Amino acid sequence: MNMKIDFEHFVLYKGIDHQTKEMMDVRQVFANEMYDRGQGIVCHALALKIYNSQGATDYSPEEFQLMLLFAEQAMTPSFIDSLKSLAESSE
Repeated sequence: MNMKIDFEHFVLYKGIDHQTKEMMDVRQVFANEMYDRGQGIVCHALALKIYNSQGATDYSPEEFQLMLLFAEQAMTPSFIDSLKSLAESSE
């Protein structure tokens, strides 16, 4: 099942207890990291999709899994937890 994710208005945890959150536009930061550190055309296409997204955008389960794998290697723990919480809230 596809997931809608709004990277323009992304809710990022600001504390390990997940009580403090901040809404941020993470499109450029996440897309740049994927573009700079990712491997292959699939990462390239996904980075561009994230960068060019406006509002809630549909992502396939495969795209979301790639985002998670990449985030776990290159992004901050707060970003990883925030991204994972989107999957948990859509279940």
